[in-house]
Amino acid sequence: MRNLTKLVIAIGFLSISRLAFAQEIGQFDQSSNEPVFSQNSEAQNFFDNRNPDARIRWYSAGEVRTNKLINTEFTFRPRLNERIDQLRIVSTRGNGVDIQSVIVEFRNGQEVRVRRLERRLRKGDRITANIGYRFVKEVRIVAVSDSLVGSRGRFRLDLGIFQD
Repeated sequence: MRNLTKLVIAIGFLSISRLAFAQEIGQFDQSSNEPVFSQNSEAQNFFDNRNPDARIRWYSAGEVRTNKLINTEFTFRPRLNERIDQLRIVSTRGNGVDIQSVIVEFRNGQEVRVRRLERRLRKGDRITANIGYRFVKEVRIVAVSDSLVGSRGRFRLDLGIFQD
């Protein structure tokens, strides 16, 4: 009985901690794929007041070739003093890539795993995710080529910035 009580308390504590963390970093509404922020945050103020006709300007953070059978971590660093709103991974050449994990480290030290980008991409496929218009220190991607036969897969990380 005591162990069960401890387990329930631990689960409750983890749920509260997770909720507080989710409120701080911003989560995404599943229906609209729009970020949900904590109240009065700088990102929320921008998101509420942004120009609805604004466009996303994309630039490449780099293109890399993956290894076969060995998961390899690639680190991309965006330009300084630009708030990144979206990440896009594009499979460019080769057989395709299997994205194992995508971790975004923000300039304030927080790290967020972007599970929406973790999937297998064939040549020419692309996947995009919102990260909520924030200063990004680096993006770490663990990937591997998805085929033993043929050429190794290549992918490119594009970063999206609002342009009025």
